[in-house]
Amino acid sequence: TGHGLNLAVAVLFGDSPALGFETLDDHTVRATTPPGTSGFVDVSVRLADSAGTVLKLPMAYRYVAKIKVLGVHPSVGDSRGGELVTITGGGFNKDTRFVFGHRLAVAPLVIDDHTAAVRTPQGEVGHVDVTAASLDGAHTAKHAFRYVTPPRIDHVAPAVVPLGGGKITLHGVGLEAANGKVELLANGAVHGAKVQASAIDGAALTAIAPAIAKPGLYGVRYQGLVGSTTMTDAVMY
Repeated sequence: TGHGLNLAVAVLFGDSPALGFETLDDHTVRATTPPGTSGFVDVSVRLADSAGTVLKLPMAYRYVAKIKVLGVHPSVGDSRGGELVTITGGGFNKDTRFVFGHRLAVAPLVIDDHTAAVRTPQGEVGHVDVTAASLDGAHTAKHAFRYVTPPRIDHVAPAVVPLGGGKITLHGVGLEAANGKVELLANGAVHGAKVQASAIDGAALTAIAPAIAKPGLYGVRYQGLVGSTTMTDAVMY
């Protein structure tokens, strides 16, 4: 809106001409915005007078990128929170906040309009939605992050393993076969065990203990996605 607009021959948003415009009267022009990048642009109207007058209103229009969450990396973390994760998507700005489930992420750092780094809040074990929200809108990625229990070994059975190796079961919490590693430890030596399977709730994990030439007590270490845990003197060879 303005004055003297009945002579309009062009409407520009920044340096880009409108995709189309209609002069309604001397005070009003209706225009279709061209594509643009996020941020403010001047709006100009060029008139068909002898002087080639251009009416400009600085920083009159703001382009807003559609906010969206495309991914969270890593997508698995400790239920106690505090994990550093990267969120990718679009439309992020300094005012964007991120929510895991129903809890705000900690210390958000927007690197650019497609990338942000945050610390996860505490959460319940399982999958949660991740939401990015700002004054320009919000978007939620369903089940984008999974909280897991930090691993702990309570006991290993059987407690006696033949020197030729054999099947053992680790009992505790947070013991998952996927991306999990089991090792037997003694006097600085590390012997890898072959992980087989785990219970759905992470309360038990089976592995094949390797053959070991030297008898004695061995510790058992489990390394998972959110940390490791070691039980000393867990089995006797």
